[in-house]
Amino acid sequence: MSRVAEPLYKVSEPGHGDTFEPRAFWRSDDFTMSDDRPHDGWLEDRLLYAAEFDQVNIHLLPRVRRLRVWLDSPERCRRLRACGFAWPADARAVLFVADDDRSEVEAFAPTIFSFDRAGFERTPSDEHISREARTAVTSETIPIADALRRWHVEVVYVPDTAALEAQLRGAGIDHQIQA
Repeated sequence: MSRVAEPLYKVSEPGHGDTFEPRAFWRSDDFTMSDDRPHDGWLEDRLLYAAEFDQVNIHLLPRVRRLRVWLDSPERCRRLRACGFAWPADARAVLFVADDDRSEVEAFAPTIFSFDRAGFERTPSDEHISREARTAVTSETIPIADALRRWHVEVVYVPDTAALEAQLRGAGIDHQIQA
């Protein structure tokens, strides 16, 4: 019996449409860093990014600066608790956002698109890219609270994300940043 491959996901603001074109990104050789603005030493590429279910959680929020900490390591969880943070038992990740962005986040309704994996390639950084346009198989716009529940993500608001980034680095807590 053959298994159906799990879809890939992309999150966008409502009203985008179902077809996505690759666009300019600058990236490191190994894909661990990318941005839609030029960076010295990075490669310019035309890409469409998609992600597996859990990986897309950092994109559920509007375009605000956020830091993600995965809750998949007892040591990371211990260090994060030592910094004074808490989360529900079923949370898979914590997204830290500035207090100033709270109203924008809480009013947001992400549109979640799913794609057939065909035509996407996995990068060395475990992301999925296509260099050709892809049309979503499904799309759904849901309130942010529903999205956070579905992805088992906790949002924690902090006074200053730059200060938090320094605190996480100082505590040896791996994290990702999305702006």
